[in-house]
Amino acid sequence: SDMDIRDMMKKGSLHFEPRHRRISRKSEGKEKGTKEGHAKHHKDLLRHQHQMHNQPEEALETIEMPEADAAQTGEGQCLPSLQHLTEAERRPAKSPRHFNLQPPPPTQDSPPLTLVCCHTSNGALSLAVHPSWAPIGAKHFLDLVRDDYFKTDTPFFRTSTDKKSVTFGLTSDVEKSAQYLYKTIPDDPQWLPQNQTDPHQRLTRRGYVSFAGNGPNTRAAIFVLALQNTAFADTVPDTQVSWLVPFAELVGFESYRTMDSFYTGYDHGPSPSLLLRHGFNNYAKKKYPKMGFIKECHVMDDKDTNDNNIT
Repeated sequence: SDMDIRDMMKKGSLHFEPRHRRISRKSEGKEKGTKEGHAKHHKDLLRHQHQMHNQPEEALETIEMPEADAAQTGEGQCLPSLQHLTEAERRPAKSPRHFNLQPPPPTQDSPPLTLVCCHTSNGALSLAVHPSWAPIGAKHFLDLVRDDYFKTDTPFFRTSTDKKSVTFGLTSDVEKSAQYLYKTIPDDPQWLPQNQTDPHQRLTRRGYVSFAGNGPNTRAAIFVLALQNTAFADTVPDTQVSWLVPFAELVGFESYRTMDSFYTGYDHGPSPSLLLRHGFNNYAKKKYPKMGFIKECHVMDDKDTNDNNIT
């Protein structure tokens, strides 16, 4: 029902809270595409965040953002293959960019690491889909991509109140959205660390992609992209049950530039129930002209031949 959809969207978005940050493509000049340019973008963003919260700049050196060691590509372009990923992107290890936690590594039986390209209204997003992180969720997302689920405009229709995440997944093809919205999948084991200041919260990292949901085993076709490091309430405290388990992360410096350009100024986005009934193009595109959207997604590469994808 419409109320079920609205309730699901509301609950799913309450777990995150994203801040808007625009990074001008022209402001970096010759630094763009260089390691120094990556570091400058990384430190400028952190400085902005710390100023907003009156935190000392010394703390800048203690936080590592994922784009600090991201792969390079041309402006507006996705990474062309898995071979273009940096080692940190291709084989996530225990490090500050993953909260000093080792993400679940692949095994001999794991499906291959897969690179997905999404072209958006703001630029290109490259996603490294890690089946070892969330086997069920990763497979379901890739099934959607291969079934051309994202081949019609798919808006980032909901921004959490503190601007730290965006929600997407309702396409302009209302029949396809309805077809997949109720095809729920079981939860994957939760591996994100607990928030030390609140054990009932889990930490998630800038650039992680998870499913949204409204209870155990409710994941379907709605997704959450974390714009900043943040925390969300654990769905079932003191257990490993949660639908907000990352299955992918942004890779490539260009992806983070694109993400940082998303407009998050709409306090109340379009109604999910009306999006499902009428589609983004027919209902919300004119009403929310600054809202970013996915134009299409496709698999770029799923043949990671180096070491058989084993870390």
